[in-house]
Amino acid sequence: MLTALVCLTGASAAQAKTIGAQVRVLTGGGKTLADVRQQTDTTKVPTSPQARCFFGGVGGTGEPFTTEGPNALGIVADASRGLKRLRPLAITDEFSFGLGVCGFGGFDADAAHFWSVRVNHEALQVGGDQFQLQGGDRVLWALIQAPNCEPTPPYTCDPGPPELEIKAPARALPGDEFGVKVFEWSDTGHRTPAEGVQITGAAGPTASTGVAQVSLAASGKLSAMRTGALAASPLPVCVKSPLAACDAARGRLVLGSQQPDVVTGADGADQIKPGGGADRVNAKGGDDVINVRGGGTDRVKCGGGSDKVRADKSDKIARDCERVSRK
Repeated sequence: MLTALVCLTGASAAQAKTIGAQVRVLTGGGKTLADVRQQTDTTKVPTSPQARCFFGGVGGTGEPFTTEGPNALGIVADASRGLKRLRPLAITDEFSFGLGVCGFGGFDADAAHFWSVRVNHEALQVGGDQFQLQGGDRVLWALIQAPNCEPTPPYTCDPGPPELEIKAPARALPGDEFGVKVFEWSDTGHRTPAEGVQITGAAGPTASTGVAQVSLAASGKLSAMRTGALAASPLPVCVKSPLAACDAARGRLVLGSQQPDVVTGADGADQIKPGGGADRVNAKGGDDVINVRGGGTDRVKCGGGSDKVRADKSDKIARDCERVSRK
């Protein structure tokens, strides 16, 4: 009876469904280490004896730490398995309240800087491993300057830098002007138009409305930057004539050419449905369900497990996908 119970418990854990969220990691110099959609759930986070950025810190044990459920730190650990530039992770398990983050990709905190984490533009008041994610959440880790804090209770601190966000059409005609709007998010999650922001292809900075007129000769990525703010996630715009040559849905652009959006699975049972446009899915292990119908030509690699794929006739599906339904 006990053996059967153990087997059933193991099977239940193996079939746990992952969730998909966006994760972005920015260094203090504005370099992007990650900006990907990642599936995640309960996972192992590596710790390091060299993670000693905290006052009096002795470093981690070096043993992997299991974080329960999808959380704002575990998603970076999952992403790092496919993104070399996120490694090494400098994380310590020396504290009883959870994990401490010293660095990602060789960019480490020091006496004047720390790794801040925000979910849906709002700074967390707990460690990343303590915050449970929901499907579709947006996670941002950024190495920022340590704030000035009052030395007496209630120890209030200066707010962190605002986070910029771009809104723009997915496509445009070469040379035509189109409006781009930039918002800034406070670390408490309040959104307002962002003035004085420099945008790719704009003649001048954004007005008080947050809007600037942009003209592009060819497809590319829009960046939005302003001193003292966290740079926006670059936004691709397809620029072609006729306009119908561009997908109506936004995909990613790399080096000015149309590239597929990359979605990476975890080792659990993923349910993956990317957005519109061309997508590239690497589902990895687990019994995955993948739906890439609609949009451009998608490429799917399923990995281990027993997987189901719903696809269009033009999609490229790897042979490791056991069950494929085309329409």
